Amino acid sequence: MSHLAILASSAGGSTSLWDPTIIGILVVLSGVVLFCGSTYLLLATNLGGRLGFMISFSALAGIMVLLSGLWVTTQTPLNSPKGRTALWTTIPCPDDKPDCALVDNLSEAPVAALSNLARGNPEPIEPENYQTLRSAVEAALVVADEAGEKEKPEQPYAKFENGAEVLTQAPVDAAGIPNKLGTETLKEFIVGGDTEMIVKHKPKYAAVEFCEKKLQPTDAGFDPRFPKGNPNVKPTTPGCDPTKAHQWILLRYDRGSIRLPAFMYLLFSSLIFAVSLYALHSRELAQRRIAAEGATVATA
Repeated sequence: MSHLAILASSAGGSTSLWDPTIIGILVVLSGVVLFCGSTYLLLATNLGGRLGFMISFSALAGIMVLLSGLWVTTQTPLNSPKGRTALWTTIPCPDDKPDCALVDNLSEAPVAALSNLARGNPEPIEPENYQTLRSAVEAALVVADEAGEKEKPEQPYAKFENGAEVLTQAPVDAAGIPNKLGTETLKEFIVGGDTEMIVKHKPKYAAVEFCEKKLQPTDAGFDPRFPKGNPNVKPTTPGCDPTKAHQWILLRYDRGSIRLPAFMYLLFSSLIFAVSLYALHSRELAQRRIAAEGATVATA
């Protein structure tokens, strides 16, 4: 116990070895002993130690099958095992070209489905759906803030300090005239994603054109005399910075694995449940055979 106390007090900060590691282990052990152990104790006193263990173990496996089945088939708010959520991410790049997801022209895209968009005159997505990819663009291009003790994510394409600096929907058209939807000068495409089978899909890609916002007199950095911006002047026509070229960010849809852990629990729980039932069935057959042989010997 002295060694345990020393280990528990060795870790500092808001968390320690005692909380949550040792406390978590003790909670699990207490739950197993109190719930599973009490059931086994009641069965063992009436059926014997071996048969009581087999029945209690089969019951535990059956409960796990029911519970994991609920995890797979329902959107439970409980802390059930969950995998990766579906989201848009930048396309994977080889080691020799780690920035392949950022191109100046779609013809330079390393994915054939995206580079083919540079040929012909493909139709972009509907303007009202442009904001669907906005969160993925900001996650790739905007430097993430420090989130407490969480490790900062890798952002090889982060080049903006905040989301207001990057435009994926130009508020003016090519002539600088404000338009209703603000989508005439910047385009977005989504290709692929058709279902081949129930559990297999074609890759789904997206290409988003973006630009750097033109500085306004009210923005910080526009006038050296006003480091935080001059609030007393009228903003100019909003839009892209004409001195900076437009670029494309290439994305791939990761369908995630939100239900995969629950499915694995269901698979292994069902296997263990089947084995436990087979063991009980084999034991019953063996007892019947022994009883039948004993009755034959007694009759003879």
